[in-house]
Amino acid sequence: MSRQTRTKAERIAAATPINQRALLTRPMACDYLSVSLNTFKGYESVKDIVGIPIGTGVEKRYRRCDLDDLIEAMATQSTKLDRLKVGAK
Repeated sequence: MSRQTRTKAERIAAATPINQRALLTRPMACDYLSVSLNTFKGYESVKDIVGIPIGTGVEKRYRRCDLDDLIEAMATQSTKLDRLKVGAK
């Protein structure tokens, strides 16, 4: 998208660092967590992270505060996904 066709809100959003945003897209959330898209989808599938539907509900945004909580759970390996992996062994 060229600079002329973006709205002011889009330009401001693009210039705001990820760690200062309240809501993140899925790719941004993956970057923020430093995980792959497949791992992120795993966390979503077991409801470790829940997205907020945007517009028609197909697209989602993720709260940075929820991602911070997930980071803490990942550090202690207390996520639902981690518990499922341990139970599967």
